[in-house]
Amino acid sequence: IDEQRDAMRKESDALVEERASVELEWNQLEKREHALAERTAALEKRQADVNEAIRLTKSETKKERKRLASVESDLLAKDAALNERSVELNSIEQALHERKAEFDRIEAEQAGERAMLEDLTKAANEKVDAAR
Repeated sequence: IDEQRDAMRKESDALVEERASVELEWNQLEKREHALAERTAALEKRQADVNEAIRLTKSETKKERKRLASVESDLLAKDAALNERSVELNSIEQALHERKAEFDRIEAEQAGERAMLEDLTKAANEKVDAAR
């Protein structure tokens, strides 16, 4: 009977030790689970922050593309207006050159007429002087 009692005590002690070992392992597993849950929550928050940053970046990129398209449109309109002004300026310059050529032609004609008038006046003066 004593042997049975000793055997039962040993078995009971072994079960108590096994239970303590299982409880210790369980506590360690719970701590690891808690740590993993915290890391998972931190990673999920970080992922949400990254997703928000990506969304904001996309939004800013979209706004910047719209702004650049608007600037490009404005520049194209200004370039077209500048081209139109350039055509007008070329037309004005062409008209100016034509008027200058006409002016030069008239001036040459007038110079010729003045020379002829001077010759006639000189000849008339000579006739008047000769007649005196």
